Parts: sequence; structure tokens; C-alpha cells
Amino acid sequence: MESNATERRWVHGLKKAIKALLLESFPVSEAPNCHYSKSEIGRTLLEAIAHREYLSPYTTAARAHGRPLPDGDTIGYRLNDLTLADAGRITEEALGKLRHSALDHGLIEPGFTAALDPTWEPVYTKRDPTARGTNEFQGTKLGHEIITLQAVKSKHLLPLAVRPWLPLDSGPILARALLSEVQKDVPIGLLLADREFYTVQYLKLFLESVPAYVVPLPENKRNKREIIRARQISIQVEGRPETVYIDSDFIVGSPPDSVRTTVVYVFRPDEARKRPGKTDRPEHFVFATSGPVTLRQALERMDEYEYRWGIEVGNREQDRIGGKTRAERPALQWLFFLLSVILYGIWVFGRFVWVPPRNILRWELTTFMFRNLLGRCTRWKTGLG
Repeated sequence: MESNATERRWVHGLKKAIKALLLESFPVSEAPNCHYSKSEIGRTLLEAIAHREYLSPYTTAARAHGRPLPDGDTIGYRLNDLTLADAGRITEEALGKLRHSALDHGLIEPGFTAALDPTWEPVYTKRDPTARGTNEFQGTKLGHEIITLQAVKSKHLLPLAVRPWLPLDSGPILARALLSEVQKDVPIGLLLADREFYTVQYLKLFLESVPAYVVPLPENKRNKREIIRARQISIQVEGRPETVYIDSDFIVGSPPDSVRTTVVYVFRPDEARKRPGKTDRPEHFVFATSGPVTLRQALERMDEYEYRWGIEVGNREQDRIGGKTRAERPALQWLFFLLSVILYGIWVFGRFVWVPPRNILRWELTTFMFRNLLGRCTRWKTGLG
């Protein structure tokens, strides 16, 4: 009974959130002779994305079962004036409202831990000037990429801000915009960034923008030499099996385009590498961070980063939740991609707001749970359905 009540509360909250965050700002064309309202067009689109089905087959099947949904061609026509700027605006507005709601409910507080990530979606059309080259997907060398800034919440990441990364865009400029947008509302305490953000420009940005950051180092020739040297002079921290060395005067790049950062070298003995039921951790972990930092603080930052990496590995389901479309128009492809990110963010928000803490472990993210709940809350009532 309690589980059913929790699910009903969650679905009710998701419906209200989707209406407030998305449907009110949908760029759907209107005319006096339109058979379907703007809300019906938007809800049908979200329903197909939540079920991860192609739009035309999904609406065709629904209409065959007596639900008078708009068909795929009708939805495409009503979104004919959509631009990439519109898709970006919808995303910015929706995540801004979600961010403020998260603040109001205490999900994020000053000094919270954030993660900066690039995310890809494959693109299979022949001509798309908004796609970037990638080697991550089979069957295509092109993909849409976004940079996301997310709050680390338990075993999930809550999207707070997103920027499309187009071929001519500068990554550091996009990252600066994300950090500025979020920190206007709430300051970040620790920023966890992917290895690809280990460049002079990004490190300068992080030093200017956040109190502390963690960026893993790539193992190039120089860093491999430094790892060998650091291992010989590393020292053990009381109560921990790892040994640590801190280089507080590490120069990245060559003058005049260089930056000074702190680099932490952590070495694990065999007993510290074993994790029950999981793969062994690497024998060392090397990362750039802001200083000054003590040995214990360095290990705490490493633990934060590895916990976030566990989140990424454990939540590969998110990558299989994205909306599916065969549309050739880049703006529509971007809309499906970005709406999937927003729906995931609403799902994570609801998990912490509408689920009692004692039951929260029962509501972990799975593809079935995501599609079941979001599918139910996006399914709009028609005269027959």
C-alpha cells in the first residue's frame, strides 16, 4: 500500500513538473484551424520520448488502439518553425526552474559538489552542420554533444544546466557560461571534471570560478615520469592504506600559455585496490586540484571523485533513455536529445522530493522504472484513452 501511494505521489508530482517546466514554453505553432492544442502536441511528443519509441510508429499504434493522438507528420508540421535556439531556450528555462525547485527543497545547498561532463548522442544523417566528429559510436562518425553541469546527489546526477556544443564553439567559454549560470543561484564547493577538461584554459577557468576542483591527469610521457618519481617519495596517511605525494607547484603548458596547479599522486597497495563485487581500482590515481591541500583533504577529494565515477558506471541506463527520432532536421534531433536530459532531471528530482527516505533504495533508477513512471505521467487523457 505504501509503495503504491509513493508511486501515485511521484506520478502526480512528475505530471505537474512536466507541465510547469516544459509544456508552457513549447514552441508549437498555433492557428485557429489547428485540430490539436499546443499542450496535446507537446504531451504526445514527451510521451513518445518517455517510452523511447519513434514518434510515427508510436502514435500510429496508439491511434490503432483508439487513442486519438496527433500523428508524427502533424507533430513535425507543428514544429516546423523550431530552431536550435528554441531548443536551447526551452532547455535553459526548464533546467533553471528545476534548479530553483531543487534549491527550495534543499536538494542543493551552498558549497555542494558538482560534476562537469560532456555527453554525446549519435547522429546518422548525412548532412548536419551542428554535429561534431566522434569515435564513440558504431555506424557513424558524427554526434551531437552537450556540456552538462550536474549536482552529485546520492547515486544520481541532477542536471542543473546544459549547453549544446556546436563545431565552432569554444568548450571553455561554454563551461564558463554554465558555471556562471548556476553560481548566480548557489555557489559550488567542489567541481569534479572529466579527464578531457585537463587543459590550460579549463584549469585557469576552474581556478577563477570554484574553490576546489578535481581533474584526472592523462598518462602522457611527462606524467608517467612524475608518477615514478612521486611513488618513491610518497608517504602514508594515518588510518588509510594509500600513500600520497602532493606537488603544489606543477606547471601545465608552456609560458606564456601556462597555469600553475596542485597535483596529487595517490598510490594503492593491493589490499586497497580490492572492492567486493567490483573490478579492482587502478594502482594509482593522479589528479589536478586547487591548493593548498593537506594529505587527508587530498584523499577526501579523491574519494569524492571515485564516488562520482561509480555513479557514471552504475547509471549507464541514462544513456539508453534518450528519445528516438528519424527526423532529418537538426533542430528536431536536438529537441529530442535535450528533452531526454530534462525528463531525466525531473525523474531524479522526484526521486528525492516525493519518495520517503526510508523507501528511497527501492526506487533506484532502472530503464523499466523510468519508462513506467514517465510513460504514465506523460500519457495524456483523451476521449477514449
